[in-house]
Amino acid sequence: MNTSLVEFDPKMAGILYALKMLLRKEGTFSAILSITLLVAVIASTCSVANNLSLQVQALSRLVNPGGTVIIIGANASSLTDSSISLDYVHEVNAKIRNLTLVRSTFTQGILRVSVDGNAAAYMRFIDDVAGFLRWRNARLNGTIASSDFEVNVGEVLAKLLSINVGENVTVQCHGKQLSLKVSGVFRSQTEVDAEIVAQIKLLEEITGSSNVTLIEVALSDKSKLQEALSQIKAILPQNLRAIQTQQLLEFAEQTTQQTIKFLDVWFTAVYIAIAVASYVAAGRLIAESSYELAMLKTLGASSHLLSITVILYTAIVASAGSLLGAAVGVTGAQVAATIFRWIKPSIVIEPFLEPQQLIPITLLTLAFSLAGCIYPAFKKQI
Repeated sequence: MNTSLVEFDPKMAGILYALKMLLRKEGTFSAILSITLLVAVIASTCSVANNLSLQVQALSRLVNPGGTVIIIGANASSLTDSSISLDYVHEVNAKIRNLTLVRSTFTQGILRVSVDGNAAAYMRFIDDVAGFLRWRNARLNGTIASSDFEVNVGEVLAKLLSINVGENVTVQCHGKQLSLKVSGVFRSQTEVDAEIVAQIKLLEEITGSSNVTLIEVALSDKSKLQEALSQIKAILPQNLRAIQTQQLLEFAEQTTQQTIKFLDVWFTAVYIAIAVASYVAAGRLIAESSYELAMLKTLGASSHLLSITVILYTAIVASAGSLLGAAVGVTGAQVAATIFRWIKPSIVIEPFLEPQQLIPITLLTLAFSLAGCIYPAFKKQI
């Protein structure tokens, strides 16, 4: 009967023994912890960015009303800063409606309000609510807000705050509190779905002023937007200006590109920190294990073998820290998102990490950790 003997490799045995000895050192825990915390920063940032990217993608799928020009105050830096006197509104509307490329105009006021005391939302006051919702191709469950104290609520906001048709909502703004009846919930697949829509008469009741925020001009021929924009600018007084509505797809692409640039810089800084942490951990490990390493050299282990052992030690620490860091980072982000949702119900963040993202995080952590330990492993006296 033939028997085969496994050849004993003393070099491999020496590496395994030295590796076992190094892993038992007290500094192993702190080395894994430092990598874990740094990778957790990457994982948590990535998980939040994934959620924001998903929301931007959803925004880009919204139906752009198109063929729309907005008239605001000449000195306004944003819509909420704009203020147009009612004296100009009637004159401007009359001139614009005479243009052949104009279908209709909608005078609007926009306020940021508190709904039911715990959620912030935009409230849009319109001179023709029915015409505006038709222009946005909205589907309405209920009836158009016709009286001063009736409102229509966008479907997104209604779901977020559990608002149903026929209920009353409490709106707070400018130190006033109003109870308004929800006569209908609409879905237009535009940004208005996250807003409250009301008759423009209610605006003066809240602000005490007859000034409005903007005039939205709907065009009859969307392909002639630039021509219509030029015509509108030509008839506007100096204290008003006309702008084209933002293209949602372009906005989504720009936002994504800016996010990627930020993440590239941020992640590079964190990975460099991982390399530095690995350098410090390897140097401290060699210093603290100088007696044991000297004993191994006395028993015949070469400096090259001990350097390889330090590199393998770093690889194990980096791999363990990467996996733990990903778990800690995503869990921490989800816990923080839950706390924010308790404090502010309108903040809805659901961080998540794609499985395929874990591979590059682990590989990059391993690569930078090994890069950080190369110098102390081969240049320092082992």
